Amino acid sequence: MSENKDLFMKGAVWIGLVILLPSAAGMFSILNADAETFDLAPRWIVFSAALMFINAGIAVGLMDSGFNEYREAKWLTYLQGMALLSIPLILAMLFNWVAFGPGEREFSVSISIPLPAIGFDPANEILGRIVFAIPALFMDLILLLVLYQMIAEIFGFPVDFSDVDKEKEDDEQKERE
Repeated sequence: MSENKDLFMKGAVWIGLVILLPSAAGMFSILNADAETFDLAPRWIVFSAALMFINAGIAVGLMDSGFNEYREAKWLTYLQGMALLSIPLILAMLFNWVAFGPGEREFSVSISIPLPAIGFDPANEILGRIVFAIPALFMDLILLLVLYQMIAEIFGFPVDFSDVDKEKEDDEQKERE
């Protein structure tokens, strides 16, 4: 077994290309498609979903060990970081559009037990929006906490969310005494 614990692997660029190239082809077809094609979702939503997979391909491809000599300059690390950061941002945007965006939504529900499958088509729009709203709000909260931590670090404020728990425990212990 190899003792090399390097995060970067040989051949990752090929895996990244397998993710990136079909997504890029899909993005070009989105740009050239007629407006009638996008009756369920706007063009920018479909474009954003394709962009998310392109960024995933870029992020995976940059993990190739062939790029190690360029990591000292930091631009490659920043490029990979921006590609990685955009993925949860776009995913949260897509969930927020489904949950809170204008227009009607069409949902279907199916429940599979080992043999029979029960399907409800169409499902209730309100129920579908709620199902997407819950994870959308959690993603928004996480993104806000990450943004808060990044801004606090830029301005030099100490950010340690475990300190909040310690203060709460101290207050509870003072109340017991």
